[in-house]
Amino acid sequence: MASNTAWEKIFNDLDIKNHNFNNGPFEITANDIKKSCQNFSKTVDKEPRCLCKQDTRDSRPKIFKDNGLFILPTKNGAYSILKGEGYVDVPDITTPIRNYKGKLDFELESSLVGDSEMQFLDFAYANSLIRTFMDDPSLVLTIRGAEIYNSTIFFLCWEGNDLRTKRTNRSRCRVRREGVDCFNRSKKFFNR
Repeated sequence: MASNTAWEKIFNDLDIKNHNFNNGPFEITANDIKKSCQNFSKTVDKEPRCLCKQDTRDSRPKIFKDNGLFILPTKNGAYSILKGEGYVDVPDITTPIRNYKGKLDFELESSLVGDSEMQFLDFAYANSLIRTFMDDPSLVLTIRGAEIYNSTIFFLCWEGNDLRTKRTNRSRCRVRREGVDCFNRSKKFFNR
C-alpha cells in the first residue's frame, strides 16, 4: 500500500490539492516524488515505483481516496494523477467451468519451465485458448515489453456499465481493473 505520509508531503510540496482536475490531470515525475520524499528513510516512503503502485482502490493512499483521485503511468518516470473512478469491479463469474481441449497435438515443453504471467499467456495463445475465448481466429501475438511514448493522453469514460480507457497513440489500449491488467488490441472491442 502506498504511503499516506509520503503522499501527504508530495501533495503539500507540489500544491496538488489546489490543482483544478476539471482542466486536466496533474502531471508528476519520479524526480518530483524523489525530491519531495528524500528525507524519508524507508524505501516504501520514497521510491516512486512503490508510491505509484496503486493497483486497487484499497491500495490508494488516503489523500487519493478522500479526493477521488487515481494515478496512471504515462511513460518511464512520469505519471498523471486524475480525478474520477479509475478502477472497475470485475464481476463474479457465475457460469460453470468448461474444460478446454488444447489444439496442440504435442507437449509444449517450453511451457514447463518457470511460472511467469507471460508464460501462461503464451501457453494459452499457443493452445488457441485466447482465440477461442475471444471468438476471433485473427488474433496474433505481438512484440511485447516496455513501450515509451513522447506523450500519452488517457480518455476515461463510462459506456453503460463499462469503463473505457483509450490512448491517443492507438497502439495499445489498457484498462486497469482491480488487480488485473487487461489488454485488447482488437479494434472492434474499443471502437464499438
